[in-house]
Amino acid sequence: MNFEHLIQINSDDPGVPTLTRDQLWEGLVLRAEQPQLFVIGLDSCVIHERTDTTLERELHYGHATVRDHVTFTPNQQVR
Repeated sequence: MNFEHLIQINSDDPGVPTLTRDQLWEGLVLRAEQPQLFVIGLDSCVIHERTDTTLERELHYGHATVRDHVTFTPNQQVR
């Protein structure tokens, strides 16, 4: 199963603060490492292995468990 999210960053609205590329990257990494801060219904996340470019994790939604693999291309993308 594959999920993809495309999100516009830095609106033309002058009332919305602008994020730097580094701030955006830190937020994407945080969302991969601690998804329970962002995903409603996610009870916990256990990280089994972490390298500079990958993350193996287990997501717990009540009785359901999802194991997934996250790939980082530093300062470019999170998959």
